[in-house]
Amino acid sequence: MKVLMKYLEENAPDKAFVGLFASKGKGEFYEKYNFRNYSPNMTGMFKVISE
Repeated sequence: MKVLMKYLEENAPDKAFVGLFASKGKGEFYEKYNFRNYSPNMTGMFKVISE
């Protein structure tokens, strides 16, 4: 995950929207990388990459 985050920070354009599907109960792992819950009824999360 650290390698993926480094890649995104170095290559994603400003305000890029990065979405993922998280397994139920695994949200805390992704929250450590500043991903946020999209909806309490879904298991997806998102992060906006800003410069």
